[in-house]
Amino acid sequence: MAYEIFPDNISRGSSGGPAFAVDVTGNDSQEWRTLLNALPRYEFEVSHAAQTPDLYLPLQKFFLNHGGRWRTFRYLDPLDNVVASGEGAFATIDATHFQMRKVYVFGSLTFYRTITKPISGTTSITGGTVASTDYDTGIVTMTSGTPTSWTGRFHTHARFNVDRMIPRMIHRRPDGSNVVTWESIPVVEVKAAT
Repeated sequence: MAYEIFPDNISRGSSGGPAFAVDVTGNDSQEWRTLLNALPRYEFEVSHAAQTPDLYLPLQKFFLNHGGRWRTFRYLDPLDNVVASGEGAFATIDATHFQMRKVYVFGSLTFYRTITKPISGTTSITGGTVASTDYDTGIVTMTSGTPTSWTGRFHTHARFNVDRMIPRMIHRRPDGSNVVTWESIPVVEVKAAT
């Protein structure tokens, strides 16, 4: 399935990042923390980025064609979309299939993020002989050997987290075009590849 790309010029002005779910309970002398989801969900807010007609109108068309929360898309996180040398790893699925991952190391701690939307034309894989790369799943199929590392860029698999579009005109420009605000446009990461 081909996924449309959220307009890069709008995502470039967004805010957001990873969000964990942690339950914290306790009393005055002690605290207990439970990590409810080991993997964070990336969440973004793009409302402040789409005010002029050249930004708002493409966003309106994109929203209408994606049916609010219904259809998913590729989203370029402006702060985290590159896998540099030493950051690209693989999880073994079976003898010939491997899932792309990004490695985040801090001191003695290591976090692995599954990459399901690598960007075609930007990836370079070392180790073994690659038969194919699925750019909609991040799964690499090998003819022989095992991949050892990769570099490149990636999108986040995402969807709108709102079903209603509520724009408001805040100014009419001398050329007759409108400056529009849409107070909240939440975008969230999708964990499943659907």
